[in-house]
Amino acid sequence: MNESGSSIQEYIQLNDNIRHYHNQRFAQLTLWLAITAGLISVLYAGTPIRSCWAALGLKLIGIIASSAFWIMDMRMVDHWRHFWQRLKKLEEELGFDAWLSRPKRKWLGQTKATYLLYITMIVFWIFTLLWPSVFK
Repeated sequence: MNESGSSIQEYIQLNDNIRHYHNQRFAQLTLWLAITAGLISVLYAGTPIRSCWAALGLKLIGIIASSAFWIMDMRMVDHWRHFWQRLKKLEEELGFDAWLSRPKRKWLGQTKATYLLYITMIVFWIFTLLWPSVFK
């Protein structure tokens, strides 16, 4: 296979890798949102939890789950950016512009918006621990 054919194969593989990490990010985000919604529902909808230890445990699970999913998300972004940097170089070499000509974000991109969700929920869980009477 010639140099151009090898570069095209690499370009295809990089696009597949980027697609995989995008899909994985949103699958994990969906799972995290379901866990968070379940915890909030158990804690604040319907029958109140009488055990302060159970409530404390659920709130700690909220903090731990939000932190863990945020860390996993950051790692996926690291992978995505790694592949994207190589893809940009290949596009220049091959004369492609699918990625180089894509619209640029204005002020809040997808990654920062996702991180904002995680931060907001971690802060929410911390507030529920420190001031539980406000959230009854």
